[in-house]
Amino acid sequence: MSEFKNKAKGTFNELKGEAKQKLGKAMDDTSMQADGLKDEVKGKAQKKMGEVQGDAKEAYSEAKKDVVDKVDELKERYVDKKESK
Repeated sequence: MSEFKNKAKGTFNELKGEAKQKLGKAMDDTSMQADGLKDEVKGKAQKKMGEVQGDAKEAYSEAKKDVVDKVDELKERYVDKKESK
């Protein structure tokens, strides 16, 4: 699942869980409250997964750029050395 989808579904499940907990409390239904807590925790986990996916993409992009920059630098050094001979 994509970063955006995980964050969106996470937010939905978190809100759904909070609503179930409040309704369960109003109706004195501990089963509904527990189900709501489960949904809320699931939502928080999904949102965190989305954040981690975003961080991983960013780290990958930065690492890729660093590698490309280093390769370009080495190519330039090699060409300069070759031309000076």
